Amino acid sequence: SGKMLQDAIEKTGVKFIGWSENGFRELTTSKGPINKPEDMKGMKLRVCGTPIFVDIFTALGANPQAINWSEAVTGFQQGIVDGQENPTNGINIPMKMWTWHKHMTDWHYMIDPLFLTANKKVWDGFSKEDQKIILECAAEAELYGKALSRLGFDNGEALAYLQKIGKVPAVSDPNAELKKNGMEVTSFTPEQIQAFYKATQQVRDNWTKKIGPELVKAAEADMKAAQ
Repeated sequence: SGKMLQDAIEKTGVKFIGWSENGFRELTTSKGPINKPEDMKGMKLRVCGTPIFVDIFTALGANPQAINWSEAVTGFQQGIVDGQENPTNGINIPMKMWTWHKHMTDWHYMIDPLFLTANKKVWDGFSKEDQKIILECAAEAELYGKALSRLGFDNGEALAYLQKIGKVPAVSDPNAELKKNGMEVTSFTPEQIQAFYKATQQVRDNWTKKIGPELVKAAEADMKAAQ
């Protein structure tokens, strides 16, 4: 499915350089803990403006708000926005979400990929030698970005890589950092994940039709192979 996405991007006239990621988007809330879909009923949650995000949280009974970050923070401060979803290492820890939220729902509902791209006309203006250097740098950035997002959540490979290149960040145990700052971390069991999966079945059905069954099937095969 990655090759299919790359081809689709390049058909728009954009040069695809590589992949990176922000990590899984987790939920932080001032109310909680969240253990089942019913626990999210009526919660006002700041989400990314992508329509599928809105549909997912609506299906779970929440009240998703596609608002900009500054408005969201004001809402957190005033207690009128109950939570938000973002990657732990990339956003939740650097933004010190424990300032407003005491509950972290570690549910891995969506992974946040990043595309490294360039304007095709600009790219074509580089010499072959410079293009090669840029692609090599992009490959390094891809490894570094993935290691940062996965640090503390994999089998130790991310930490080993960051140690190798001398780039270990100040926080290398994210969940310990959250708990140290007063957050309660709820990590879902397979049974809990299944309950949320079932509650959002209609969203998947609807978006499979919009995205295309072939692409969805390829993505599911990729996910299964990575497990």
